[in-house]
Amino acid sequence: MHSSPEFTFDHWRALYEDDPHAFEARRQTELTIAITRYAPLNPQLRLSLIALENQSQGKSGPERAQLAMAAMASSLAALHQKFDELDQALKTMQANFAAIKQLGGLGTSTIFDSASLQSAQTA
Repeated sequence: MHSSPEFTFDHWRALYEDDPHAFEARRQTELTIAITRYAPLNPQLRLSLIALENQSQGKSGPERAQLAMAAMASSLAALHQKFDELDQALKTMQANFAAIKQLGGLGTSTIFDSASLQSAQTA
C-alpha cells in the first residue's frame, strides 16, 4: 500500500490501539486505492484481495497476519513460476534463432546487428 510517507507503521499501530474502527476505515481506503491503481495491471488482484478479506473475517491479528503471509508466499511462488516459464521461452527462442542462423536462414548478418538496424531504418 502507498500510504502517505508521514503515516508510518507506528501511526498504523497507534490508530489501531486508539480507534480500531478508524484503523479499519483507513485500511479499507488504502486497499481500495491500491486495487484501483494496480488492478488494471493484474485483473486477479481484486479477486485475491476479496478472498483474503473473506478468509480474514473474525480472525485475530496474528491469524490475519498468517493468512496475509501465506497469500504473499503463494503470490511469490506464482511469480517465480512465471519467471521460469519466461526463461524457458527465451531459451527456446534463442535456440531457434541459433538454428536458423546456422542453416543460413538469416544470411551473414542478423536482424539485431547495428548495420541491419540502420539500413532497415533508412529504407
